[in-house]
Amino acid sequence: MRPAKKEEKKESRSLQELLESSLKKLGFDKERFAVFEVWDRLLGPEAAKARAVGLKGTRLCVEVDSNARLHDITLRKRTLLKKVNGHFGTNNVISDIIFTLAGHNKL
Repeated sequence: MRPAKKEEKKESRSLQELLESSLKKLGFDKERFAVFEVWDRLLGPEAAKARAVGLKGTRLCVEVDSNARLHDITLRKRTLLKKVNGHFGTNNVISDIIFTLAGHNKL
């Protein structure tokens, strides 16, 4: 006589749930990475010349194509930071924006 098998309960998870779970374990936070899309929408065509290239903790790193644009965008930094964070409600995702001249930074 065979021993009765315990019926195994298998959790049914969607591919999306598995992917989200795996990304979370790797430290991926979709809200933080949504900052890149928000930056592009906020700057519009100018985003090609002031490109968000990375995150260092809660600081957004932006490469700018010219000295003149670097000066201009630095003057607008506080407003841009407020607008980016405003997209996420009360949660300040970005604490600072670091602007560098393209080709002169080391991320």
